[in-house]
Amino acid sequence: MEYRIEADFAAVDRMLADLARKTKDLTPVLEAVGGVLKGVAEEAFETETSPDGKPWPDLSPVTIRRRERDGHVPITKLQVSGQLAASVGIVEIGPRSVTVGTSVIYAAVQQFGADKGEFGKGRRPVPWGDIPARAYLGVSDEAKAEIEKLITDWLALAARPSA
Repeated sequence: MEYRIEADFAAVDRMLADLARKTKDLTPVLEAVGGVLKGVAEEAFETETSPDGKPWPDLSPVTIRRRERDGHVPITKLQVSGQLAASVGIVEIGPRSVTVGTSVIYAAVQQFGADKGEFGKGRRPVPWGDIPARAYLGVSDEAKAEIEKLITDWLALAARPSA
């Protein structure tokens, strides 16, 4: 006994081709993803906590005294002028990627930290003391879930047949 089943997948092929065409440029959804990542950084500055939920290290007593002397009160971490926090945003976006960051020159040192004298060991080491990492860029668990939902919703919309 033999059974034979034949199917015409032309409609499926057309649907997949349509989906491939619609998802060639992900810029619209990546712009929303960039907004989520910018929000993660804003929350980090607001709560003085890394995206992974770890509190930022305390400021050194020397830094606190210097801030008080210079009138930078209340004393907040990474926010003497507010320049770094205000500078975070989408720095590059394309059809397949989004980059969120800042062009502020000292941003990487704040994100990753630096050892005393790492950038110069002369009479005046640069930096003059250890600077602990205080991560503000990253992806929190909440942001991961939000990004997954954004992409899933966008793909569901893209998968709808074209009119």
